[in-house]
Parts: sequence; structure tokens; C-alpha cells
Amino acid sequence: MNKIFLTTIFSLLAALAASAGASYWLALNPPFQTDPNEHAVALEDFGKRLFDRLHLLPEEDWEEALSEVDGVDNYYIDWFKAADYDEAVEDFAELSSRNQVLATLIDGTPVLELLIPGEAMVIEVLPYDGYDRRQLLNSVVTVASVLLIGLLAALLTLYPIARRLRKLQSLADAYSGGDLKARNSDTASDAIGKLGMSMESMADQVDNLLNDKEQLVNDQQALMRAVAHEFRAPMARMRFALEMHESSSDFPTESKHEVSTALEELDDLVTEVLRYARLQHSAPPLQCTEVSLSDMIRESIAAVQALRADVAVQVDNPYQALTLVVDPVQFQRALRNLVSNALKYTNDHVSVGCEIAQQELVISVDDNGPGIDKASRKSILAPFVRLDSSRTRSLGGAGLGLAIVNGVVTKHGGRVEIADSVSAGASVRMILPATCYY
Repeated sequence: MNKIFLTTIFSLLAALAASAGASYWLALNPPFQTDPNEHAVALEDFGKRLFDRLHLLPEEDWEEALSEVDGVDNYYIDWFKAADYDEAVEDFAELSSRNQVLATLIDGTPVLELLIPGEAMVIEVLPYDGYDRRQLLNSVVTVASVLLIGLLAALLTLYPIARRLRKLQSLADAYSGGDLKARNSDTASDAIGKLGMSMESMADQVDNLLNDKEQLVNDQQALMRAVAHEFRAPMARMRFALEMHESSSDFPTESKHEVSTALEELDDLVTEVLRYARLQHSAPPLQCTEVSLSDMIRESIAAVQALRADVAVQVDNPYQALTLVVDPVQFQRALRNLVSNALKYTNDHVSVGCEIAQQELVISVDDNGPGIDKASRKSILAPFVRLDSSRTRSLGGAGLGLAIVNGVVTKHGGRVEIADSVSAGASVRMILPATCYY
């Protein structure tokens, strides 16, 4: 059975036993007591007067007769049938012979009991002075002692557990903060110790997986860069050969144009692959400067407008004076990619809009093309992903445009979202945090 459970149960039982013992001892030895001799003489004198006044009266007249006894306000007075008298035999014998017994309560309060033979009733009298206060104080001390014992038992039991749990929380915080090398110092064989060791083992496995993934990504990036660079040499030889046969009648003009176009597409593909590889791993830190949002949009549109000269790009920017704090080279590349994608896949309409919502700047590029279905909106942001229905190979590209956009925006602390545009096409939105504009 779990050691923590057994320890807690044992401590609880020990606390209950200690509390019961303390309560019993305090009941027998109340801390607030009085000297019984202090009131005994006065109590017996009052008892004599009380007996003289009541022993000749029937019980039903006692209540009214009490008010006529001098000093009655200084005492508690009660009566009960003699048959209900449950004190010791010696006290009962004394009560029967002398018609009175002077006893003492645990806190030292004297109690006088008078027997009224004619009515077979016993009158109980005790002094009022301080009795309620002593009873209250003794009760408070008893309750406080029981609570203190319970509190000490809880501290002795739970504090070590809480301290170990705080260490476990610190370990979890270290792991969540990326420090997978943090070690568990609690090697106990109970549940907490085993949990700490399990967390440490899990962190080691995650660390190994991350290292393997990083190595795999690095290998893929290295292969991507190597292959892209290796393409450059044969492409250059092909261009040279094409130029050498420029005037040859054996090489039809149409074929020359097709080869030249293919080489240009291959060159664009290699450039895009290298650009994405640099963005992922070898790109320098962001060089953020202040640039005008309006200028950034205008220059990005102008750079790609030639793709579809027949489609005018509409701009809806109510923040003409807004200033961006971004890396202008990388951010403009991302914005150009969005506009060029929209121009490729739209039917006849592209619009760029800006708005500020919940302290975030949203730059959206909308088209009225085939759109992007909801199931593909997350995967389309990954590299080399194209949708057969709308991203056909006739339009070119390697499926890296949106991946580059996503990488740039993420590096700026933002995110990319894809939705339906008002014209039923796609709406791709770059959402930047408040630190990127003013």
C-alpha cells in the first residue's frame, strides 16, 4: 500500500488520539479554577435561609418564594426529584441524614444540595460568581488545544509532502521552460518519488526525440541546400548550350522557348528552396526597423503586379499613418508571397485589407478564386504542400510560398490564419502583435 497514504492515516489516528487525550485531561484538570473555600461559608449560610423558606411550602410555590430569599441573585438554583439523585452512596447517605451535602465541581466551584423531605425533592445551589466565565474559558482552552494538536499533526504530516510536491512542480516548470536536462532529486520509493522519476524518464525520452528530430531536420536542410546548389551547374551548362544553338536551324524556335521557360522555372524553384532553407535555420536575427505600412503594401503589390496585369489589386487601409516595426526585407517578402499567390489563383479580384482587433494588426489578402477548404488550411502552411484542386502545376511554384509567410510571421511573434473571403475565395491573414506596430 502507498507509503504516503499509510503515513497520512497513521498521523490522523495519532492526532485523533492526542486530541481525545488532551480533551479528557483538560476536562479533569481545567486550567481556570476557583478556591472552593472562598464561597463555602456564604453558600452554606444562603442554603440555610433557602431551606428555612422552602421546606414548608409545596413545590409549586417555590418559584415565587425564591424572590423573597436575600441574595438569591448571586446563585444558580435548580431542583429535581430525590429519586433522580445519582451521586455517590456516601453523598446520598449524608444528604438523607443532614438534609444537605456540600460538594465541589472539577473547577473548584462549590455545590450545595438540599433535601426537602416533605416534597422528596433535592435543591441544587452553586454560586454565580465567575462560573459562566470559567466554563467558557475552559471550553475555549479545550477547543484550542484540540485544534492546535490537529494543526501540528497536519503540519508534521503534510509539510514534508508539500515540500516534495513543490520540488516536483519546480521540475515540471523547468521541463515546460525547455530545460529537459533538469534532474529529479527525490528518489523515494513512494508515489511522489516514482512520479518524479517518471517525469525525468519522460523528459529524457522527449529530449532524445527532439535531438533526433533536429538532426533529421538538419540533414534534410543540408540535403535540400546541397541538391539546390548542385542544380546550378547543369542549369548553367544547359543555358550555355541553348545560347550556342540560338542561331541553329536544327533547333526549332518553339523548342528553344520551351527549354528556356523550363530553365527559368527550375531556377525559380531552386531560389525558393534556398530561400526557405535560409529562413528556417541559417537566417540572421530579425533586423527590425520602422517602416510605413502603406509603403510596404504599395511596394509589395508593385513587385508582383506583372503576374496578372489584368487584375487590379484593391487596397483598403484605414491606417495610412501606421508604422510597422518589422524586418523590412523578410516581411515584404512574406507580403509579396501573399499577393502573388492571390494573383495566381484569383478569377478577377484581389484585395488587401488592414484592421486592428484586440490589440493585434490584421493584414488580409483576399481573392475570389477556388478558395482553400477547412481541412487543408493547416497543412497548406507546411512546405511543399499544394492542393490539387486549386494549386495546379501549371501555375508553377514548389508549395513554399505560404510556408515562407508562416515562418516570417511566426518569427515576428504573430500567426497566419486562413478563412473564406467575402467573395467566396481564400482570405489569408497575417496577424501581428502590438509590439510590431504603432
